[in-house]
Amino acid sequence: MYINTVSLGGSSNVVLSSFSYATGALGAWYQSSTNMIDVGSRTAGQAGLYHYTTQTSQVKETNSIVEIGFHYVALNGSNQPLDTDGDGLPDYFEDRNGNGTYDSANGETDWQTSNSGISGAAGLQVFTPFKP
Repeated sequence: MYINTVSLGGSSNVVLSSFSYATGALGAWYQSSTNMIDVGSRTAGQAGLYHYTTQTSQVKETNSIVEIGFHYVALNGSNQPLDTDGDGLPDYFEDRNGNGTYDSANGETDWQTSNSGISGAAGLQVFTPFKP
């Protein structure tokens, strides 16, 4: 990415006349300009960025063409990493290679279905017996 300069060669370079950032929940480098959205050379899943975002809206990249720029983990409305299956483990942690696919052979856990087998339900329940 080049700002206010000529390209230094190569067919995939992006030259910008301006670019601006926005401050969000995790830092000051979210993109407020839209000229770097969906201009990468592959999908976000192929880049391992399925569960990440460049936007203050916290919309995941998913399998769109990847944005160019710094990526943050996508957050929920409480500014916590998204946990689609509600099991207490963030999606990015369960899908360790970041491709958006459940790869059990690689030791990943299913980020879309909780351990109880119900999507969106808590997979971990704690019971403390009462002793009189």
